[in-house]
Amino acid sequence: MKLSTARFALLGVLATSLLSQRALADTASDVVVLTEKNFDSTVSDWDISLIEFYAPWCGYCKQLAPHYETSATELKAENVPLAKVNCDDEKDLCARFGVEGFPTLKVFSKLEPSPYNGGRTADDITAYMKRQKRPAVTELLEDTFAKFKDSEKSVIIGIFDDAESELYAAFKGVAQSLRNTLTFGSVLDSALAKAQSLVAPAVAIFNRDTPEPFILKDAAQLADSAELKKFIEVNSLPLLDDIGQENYQAYMSTKLPLAFVFYIDDEMKKEMTDVFVPIARKFRGKVNFVLTDANTYARQAEHLNLKEQWPCVGIQETNGLKYPMDQSKNVTAAEADDFFSKFVAGEVKPFIKSGPIPEDNNGPVKVVVADEFEKIVMDPTKDVLIEFYAPWCGHCKKLAPIWEELGEKYAEHDSIVIAKIDGQDNDVPVRPADFQIQGFPTIKLVKRNSNDVVEYKGDRSLESFEEFLSTHIEPAQEEPKAKKEVEEATKEEVIEEAHVADEEAKVHDEL
Repeated sequence: MKLSTARFALLGVLATSLLSQRALADTASDVVVLTEKNFDSTVSDWDISLIEFYAPWCGYCKQLAPHYETSATELKAENVPLAKVNCDDEKDLCARFGVEGFPTLKVFSKLEPSPYNGGRTADDITAYMKRQKRPAVTELLEDTFAKFKDSEKSVIIGIFDDAESELYAAFKGVAQSLRNTLTFGSVLDSALAKAQSLVAPAVAIFNRDTPEPFILKDAAQLADSAELKKFIEVNSLPLLDDIGQENYQAYMSTKLPLAFVFYIDDEMKKEMTDVFVPIARKFRGKVNFVLTDANTYARQAEHLNLKEQWPCVGIQETNGLKYPMDQSKNVTAAEADDFFSKFVAGEVKPFIKSGPIPEDNNGPVKVVVADEFEKIVMDPTKDVLIEFYAPWCGHCKKLAPIWEELGEKYAEHDSIVIAKIDGQDNDVPVRPADFQIQGFPTIKLVKRNSNDVVEYKGDRSLESFEEFLSTHIEPAQEEPKAKKEVEEATKEEVIEEAHVADEEAKVHDEL
């Protein structure tokens, strides 16, 4: 890249004044700059704080920066400091806290760190840190109820007659487990409850996008922590929200199918919102719905076996099965209602993507496609070690010659199969929950007889693969093919000799 003389001179001026500019920027910022020298003395004075470990060149750090600054300003009034550590300058300090990627956010209670599990927008950061400071459950009074109810996108309020009751104890336990992502309050005043049209015992979820709260009144469900937690996780999510890294896990934790509604621009987003808010309301508790920006997440559409034809809709179940909505039809309210009604009724079959069945599959490594997955991989007479790979994956390319050598080593064993499947071009048609793929390559062993699945987590060397197989396969009279062929040939010779002797005996008898 060529630099003009003027630009080069400007860069020189900037370089000479860099330290003073950074000092001015940091002074104006509400984000505290930490170094090895001031870290312990500063952080130990804070009851609760959030610290970002970043690198100046990191793109995600740059995206986070304005949100982090806004949140730092908003949280000053709450006495919750936000700070940052430049890991290019403070390598030892970042290593001390196990920082391996950027940005890494950690919540500190004095000098004790814990992971930050919130979103990356200013609203998410501010809400998350406010929760860290307040108790798991905030008792509400007449003058605090309204403000608390409207304080976030979703708040959960328990209504109880007695703070010592078992139902209240169950509510507090669930609140403690979900406090990082949700805000909980309680009403113990019957007059206040009555004024809000609430009756104890109950748990009410107030969402900004829903005019009426979701209320759980069943005493058995209120007493069952698992049932209560499920009710809260499902009903505290927005009816229809944009999906992103910050909220994806919240949707997955509900264990409900997730419907992705893809749009390409603001006009289409508004159109899809109008179509799907009533649909999302109708199927609440059965399917979760999210708006998905195709400019950012086109790969997700491909993953759901959808063409890049917008708008489009696809469902993904937590077990990995995919249900694309017919793209030959327009995405209308009527078509969407029909599709989701049939899906909920179990009348929609999952779409299974498969590569072509190979014409010649007699090499040392068996090539598997979805249409033959059950036949080859789930064969109860075989131990099958299968690699899930992607053609573009560098680690997969590096593994390829080792995998081929492993296949050759076990080629003479009847009951051991070394296999591979293109994880991009093929879905898993059976037991998809056992074959969840988080990255490439992923290697799994499907055991003979039981079809139990064991994930390989060792290094990718020939010796390690051999050791893994010897550890996990049953020592069930496993003999190389060559040895068996010799023995079978010997048996045939013995049978033939016996037959000849028998014929000779018959001749002698006739004589």
